Amino acid sequence: LDLSLGANAVLRVEANSYFSADVTLYAKTSVTIGAGSMIGQRVLIMDYDGHPLVPAATSTELPELPELSGGQSRGITIGKNVWVGHGATLLKGV
Repeated sequence: LDLSLGANAVLRVEANSYFSADVTLYAKTSVTIGAGSMIGQRVLIMDYDGHPLVPAATSTELPELPELSGGQSRGITIGKNVWVGHGATLLKGV
């Protein structure tokens, strides 16, 4: 499991959940994995964009955008007894 949590991120993994090999989980806001869920090999779970969606601001006239600091983030919730299959990608808001 490759795990990266932001300073205020919440990760909740309920009982009897299983992670296979090569799972990548990046949380900036929140990720919840329900009881009895199985996460297959090479799954990516990421609750934010991971990079700016617009070029870096070069002028003080440009507004401060959330995208400039790694993009907007929205939590991910995986329900109970869910199977996330090999190679799946789960992105923000799922």
